[in-house]
Amino acid sequence: IRSGAHKQPLAADATDAEKAEWRKSNNIPEAADKYDIPKVAGHQWTEADAPVLDALKAKAHQSNWPQEVVSGITEFYADLLQKAEEQQATETQENDRAGLEARRDRRRELWGADAKSAFSLMDRAIKDEELFPSELGVAMSQARLADGTLLFNHPAFEPFLFQAALGKYGEGALVSGEQASIAASEA
Repeated sequence: IRSGAHKQPLAADATDAEKAEWRKSNNIPEAADKYDIPKVAGHQWTEADAPVLDALKAKAHQSNWPQEVVSGITEFYADLLQKAEEQQATETQENDRAGLEARRDRRRELWGADAKSAFSLMDRAIKDEELFPSELGVAMSQARLADGTLLFNHPAFEPFLFQAALGKYGEGALVSGEQASIAASEA
């Protein structure tokens, strides 16, 4: 053991049998697909991971990496993926919050004192099964654009929805801020 003879590198002119024996003694699987991918707490391997893991296994086998090295690399990779997902979730939440604030500002610009009433009308419309059948309204409220922005936060969406609601319910459905105050005082 002290001489290091047990960890001799593979001879360049080794026969297939010698390569197989050397790999076995160094905990290197006989083929790339024989590497085990460990379970990592907090991460679930999916089919989407397969191309990366297959490429890792091929490189590992070509480079004669023992199973322990592959296990360590896959654990590191899973940790990177988890951190990236957490970062993406944080960025998405921040973008959604900023988009909501911008949407509220646009409402105030477009509808002024009637912004709440306009929002109520749009909310009624998006939930209307006749206007948006088969839960299309729910899907639209959760839809995201290619850049990750909520469809609802797109500057053109609420004006579109408002016009669709007016087309369905008519101008009488829009209670202005002044009308709401009068109705409240009469009640």
